[in-house]
Amino acid sequence: MSRPSPDSRRRAPLVVCIAALAAATLSGCGSTGFGAQTNATYQAGVGANVQTGAVQLYNALAVDNGNDTATISVTILNTTGKALRLTSAEARLSGGKKLQVTTAPAIIDGDETMATGPAGTVIVQGAGLEAGKYITLTLRFSGGRKATVDAPVVARSDMYDDVATGPGGETAAPTPAPDASDELALPGDLEDEPARH
Repeated sequence: MSRPSPDSRRRAPLVVCIAALAAATLSGCGSTGFGAQTNATYQAGVGANVQTGAVQLYNALAVDNGNDTATISVTILNTTGKALRLTSAEARLSGGKKLQVTTAPAIIDGDETMATGPAGTVIVQGAGLEAGKYITLTLRFSGGRKATVDAPVVARSDMYDDVATGPGGETAAPTPAPDASDELALPGDLEDEPARH
């Protein structure tokens, strides 16, 4: 009868350890499946995003002003090559109740972003509008473009100090008046409704 060599005696525990490690590693893969959290899109902010289309919305939320109004805080990305004008907005509470909406004039240059919160660009109003609820917000722009998002209503806190409490940016820094050397947008620079022939 032959005796095992000293090398084979050292390899046996190593082979057993590798097999045990492989079994433990592979068993974790089968139990999570394709619905595992690591396969879900990660969205760090509280607000909601719409990352498709010509007009995209980032970190959309409504900051509760404590008086049945909320200021919409969203970064709008205009992916077109032309300036777009915000023409109107509609909002409904998650239960379907229509909210009153006040909008301030806003132009988003082509391939640029604009934050609506500091300027108080969009204010929604209605009974029952409070932190913890959701609103469905539709923003309409020149050229027939629009974007819709389901945005949470959040409580006003220090984090939202730069978000206006009323239309026109009641808490926003004043905007200096343009001087003669500033470039002004001409009517043809805005993307408007298609011409009818």
